[in-house]
Amino acid sequence: MVQSPDVNELLTELQREFGTAADIATALPVDTPVTVRVPLLAERIRIAAASTDRLLAVWTHSPADPQRVEGCANRVRRIAAAVITLHDTLVVAAREPACQQAAQRVQRAAAQLDEEVDALYVETTTPPPPRGRLT
Repeated sequence: MVQSPDVNELLTELQREFGTAADIATALPVDTPVTVRVPLLAERIRIAAASTDRLLAVWTHSPADPQRVEGCANRVRRIAAAVITLHDTLVVAAREPACQQAAQRVQRAAAQLDEEVDALYVETTTPPPPRGRLT
């Protein structure tokens, strides 16, 4: 399996940033309405599960083309940044009285993360174009 030297570190950082549902629950104040708390926790769990599965599939079958591997490593860096943004958005949202707006920001951050993971999956599972053939 061909990997960029820092892929394992990036994936470890990604997992660390995700945390757990329990971490999020403790970050949300006790008086946060259930209508906000539950969707936040459910969305976080859904994204973590889907992203972890996809990342494992991607790096288990990583391409041998060094440029594609570097592209994948760059995509993982963007995913890690999106995870940090999601985490920070959750922390801020937990402290805001306008929970509806905060929940919308969290959903946007989660959607951005999901898009990055989907793009990585597509990028690494799509075979490279044939070389030397004219169409």
